[in-house]
Amino acid sequence: MADAEGPRFAKRTRTDNGPQPAVRTLLPSPERLALRKTPDRQNLWEKGEQELPEPPEPTIAAPSDNDTDFQYIKELDPAYRTKKPLYRGVNPHFQYSQAGPQPALPLPPHRPFPAGPFPVAPIHPDMLKSNLSLAQETEINRIRASVSAHTVIALVPHGAGKAINANAAEIARDCQDFLRSLVFEANDNKPYKVLVHPPGVRNKPGANSNLPFGKPWTFIIQVPENALPLHDFILWQRIFAVSKTVSFTAYDFNGTLNLSWILFPITGNVIESDASHRDVLEQKLTLINAIRGEVEMNTVYRSYAAKLAYANLKHTGDLAGTLKTLAGGFHLERTEAEDAKGNLVPAYLFMARPPTASPHKYNDWRSFFLLSSPNQKHFSLSAHLQTFDVAAPSLTVWCELCKSHLHCTARCPLPTVEGCWLGITPRDLGVRTVMLNLPCYEGPPGAVTCSIIQKFRTTLVETKLAEQAATGGGSPGKPRGGGRLMGKVNAGNGSRTQRPKRG
Repeated sequence: MADAEGPRFAKRTRTDNGPQPAVRTLLPSPERLALRKTPDRQNLWEKGEQELPEPPEPTIAAPSDNDTDFQYIKELDPAYRTKKPLYRGVNPHFQYSQAGPQPALPLPPHRPFPAGPFPVAPIHPDMLKSNLSLAQETEINRIRASVSAHTVIALVPHGAGKAINANAAEIARDCQDFLRSLVFEANDNKPYKVLVHPPGVRNKPGANSNLPFGKPWTFIIQVPENALPLHDFILWQRIFAVSKTVSFTAYDFNGTLNLSWILFPITGNVIESDASHRDVLEQKLTLINAIRGEVEMNTVYRSYAAKLAYANLKHTGDLAGTLKTLAGGFHLERTEAEDAKGNLVPAYLFMARPPTASPHKYNDWRSFFLLSSPNQKHFSLSAHLQTFDVAAPSLTVWCELCKSHLHCTARCPLPTVEGCWLGITPRDLGVRTVMLNLPCYEGPPGAVTCSIIQKFRTTLVETKLAEQAATGGGSPGKPRGGGRLMGKVNAGNGSRTQRPKRG
C-alpha cells in the first residue's frame, strides 16, 4: 500500500494476457485517510461523562477521621462524587426543580411559597394520563400534536388519590385562583386567564374501596396562547406549596421518556439502621459484586447485554469491557422500606442504568436481574455469609406525597426543606413520621416487646392449653374449671376468660 504522496496499487486485475497491476492515479482524500485511523473506542456513556460538570463537593464534614465512629452519611459516599453513569446528574430519580436558565419571575406581591430547589420524582408521560377519562386523554393528545402544545401542563397534587378525587373541585378552584394571582411584566402587569380542570376519572374507586392511594390524579392546567412567561415559570419552579389545597408538582405532558433505574428493594436482618459509615460502604460493595456475579453468569444476559450496548451505546470493546461498562451503572441507594404493618425497615434500592430507551427491550433486560423464575420474583441472595431478601412483595418504597420511589411517605424531604412549607405533610395523610413501636430488649418482666420474646410467650400459652386438653383439665376452645390459666389474659385478644360455674 502506497502512502498519500504516491500512486496507490489497489489490486491486480485478471485479463486474457494474465494478471496485470491496476494503478489508481487519484490520491486518497483527507476524509478517507481520517477513516483509516484507529477508531474511537469510547462508548456514548463514557463520552457523556466527559460532558458532565464536576460533582459538587460535600457540604458536610466527616464527624471523625475514623468512619466507624459515625453512622452512614450519604453526602460522603464516594458514589455521589464520581462522573460514572450512576452520577446523580444523569439519574432521572435525582432530578431537581429550577433546572436550566431562570425564566422571568412573577412580580410581587403574590402568595408566598418556598423557593426550592426541590427533588422532583419522575413520572412517565403516559402515566400522567393513565387514569384520565378517554375524552380528556383524546383532547390532550390533540393539543399536544398542534402548535398549541405549550398550553397544557400536568398538575399532580401532593397526597392520596381517593382524598384528592373527593375534593377535586375545591383543589382545582384554589389552584386556579393561585395561578391567576401571578402577574408578569410581559403581560402589562396583569394576570393570565388560567384554567385548571379536575380529572375526569376513568377508574372510579368504590364507596367502600380499601385503596385510598391510587395513581397520580392528574389535573390539567390550561394557559392562554400568549402565556409563555407563566408556562416557562411553572415548568421551572415545578413544586408549589401555598396551602393544603394548593400543593402540587407540575409536569410537562410533552416531557421526554425516562425509563426507571430502580429495579427492586433489598432488605434483611444484616442491614442495620444504625450501621457505621464504613459498614454501609462495605455492605454496598458486597451486594453490588454479588448481583453482578449472578447476572453475568447468565450466558443469555451476556449476549443480550452485549447487543444492547453495541446498538445503543456504540460500544466496540470486548465482552469483558462491555459488562464492565454496564456494571458501572449499578448503584445501591440507602433508604427505608415499609412493610405490611406500616413499620419502616432499613433497605437498599438496587438501581441500574438501562442500556436502551425501548420499553419492550427494557422489560427484557430488567427480567435478568430478578435472578429467579418469572413466576417467583422474590428470592434470597447470599454473599459473605450474609443473606438478603430481594424484591419482597410485602415491602414497598413509595411516597404518597411527592410520588417518589426513593423513600416512603414518612420520610418525604419536601416538608423539611428550607423555607416556609405550607402544603401537604405526611401528618395530613395520616402517616406516622416517628415509629413508636420499636422493639424493647430490656426492662422488667412483661416490658420486653421484641418479636422473639412475644412468639415465645404465645407458644408457652398454647403449650399449656394443649397440656390441659390432653389431661382433661380443659381445652384451648373451652377451658374447664381445673385449668391453671382460668381468669388469666388469653393470648391473642387480651380478654379474660370467665371461670365456669361448678355444677
